[in-house]
Amino acid sequence: MAPFINLCLVIQPTRLDPGDFGHIARIVQSLDPGILITILTPGDKAANVKAERWNYKSVTIAIGPSGRFTPQRGPILQNGPVPKLEQYSRFLATGVATPRTARFEFGKRYPQEEWSEFVVLKPLPLTMTSKAGQSRLYRTRRLEQLTPHTLPEDHFLRNGPGLVQELIDTGPYPSKFRVLSLFGDPLYCSITRSMAPRVPLDASDEEIEASIIDAKNPLSKAADKDEKRTQLAADPAVLAFAREVHGAFPRKPVLGIDILKRESDGKLFALEVNAGGNVWHLSSSKEKHRQRMGGKEAMVAQFDAWNVAARALIRMAREHAV
Repeated sequence: MAPFINLCLVIQPTRLDPGDFGHIARIVQSLDPGILITILTPGDKAANVKAERWNYKSVTIAIGPSGRFTPQRGPILQNGPVPKLEQYSRFLATGVATPRTARFEFGKRYPQEEWSEFVVLKPLPLTMTSKAGQSRLYRTRRLEQLTPHTLPEDHFLRNGPGLVQELIDTGPYPSKFRVLSLFGDPLYCSITRSMAPRVPLDASDEEIEASIIDAKNPLSKAADKDEKRTQLAADPAVLAFAREVHGAFPRKPVLGIDILKRESDGKLFALEVNAGGNVWHLSSSKEKHRQRMGGKEAMVAQFDAWNVAARALIRMAREHAV
């Protein structure tokens, strides 16, 4: 038998069902009895791990921040937020297709030949980007004419910095894929499609700038009488692309990866990753989200998530424990 490995698995019980990881841990130990797992929380200390286990090669994997848990040996692979512009830089460095993105500056000219005819303005702070209804569509030529005083009173740019991003047109009903990935292995994949159409691209500047472009906009929620705007989707190309995206963040255990599929040619683009760890929607507080996809059992069954997760943890424990 291979030498024992001490795997410390730090989870946040307020954001997920600890039973999920209890189940996964049992599969790990049935597949690889040499991996000894201790499930911990960010409030635990190294003393909560059996003392003799620190004699073995060790690795800590934290689904979220590891908090005050400090292992006696071995690396920590943990989740933590990654700023949007850092994400963009990593995508470029690793060759992952992503929309052209920059910090928005008032008065600056954004050449249409570089940015395409249309762009999206969205908030820069991570605390605002998850809020629906913030992303706004603009003709690129209009950007240099914008000033804080001419924006609508509820425009996010009045209260903080923003990003300008090339529009990836996913069609008349904006959509995006979400892949929950554990070290690159998809646990489930869904697609969210707006139930309300975006403004026609030949509309006036005023109509375009008053519209909302993201797939989770308030108009979509209001039109979604049957709660069908998010559904499970198993697109092999999307899953393969998600593995590439996670490769840009190899030490982040869990990512919620948002992917756009351009309508004109089917090309995939990484929109963003949610790297803080609060994306375990298999058992998070987002019960309605699960219901739209057939419930937790359907999400787990899509790719056999518990077995996929167990094998991913085994692989990373064997590769990284020291």
